[in-house]
Amino acid sequence: MKKEEIMKMAEDLGYEIVILGGLDEAIIGLSFQKDKHPVVAYDQVKCIELIEGTGKSHEEAVSFFQDKVMGDYGAGSPVFIMGELVQATKEVPFIMYM
Repeated sequence: MKKEEIMKMAEDLGYEIVILGGLDEAIIGLSFQKDKHPVVAYDQVKCIELIEGTGKSHEEAVSFFQDKVMGDYGAGSPVFIMGELVQATKEVPFIMYM
């Protein structure tokens, strides 16, 4: 899903969301939990690849991701997904219900 689509969807639902700068290509979609604020779901592996694209080694990118990206941004903090779920949905945008 594109950043603009996510922002429009959240706006239509009446929520403000946190979108991380420089990681738009890693956006998967919105994640929902019962009685909680929807949040942006990111492909964790793609996030690390994008950070590596800034000239960091893989180890530096992982460390940066863990230390700087996975922080608590308050209400609307994004979630990071990795594994088969992400790979299976690369071609089809989706909304994950938890």
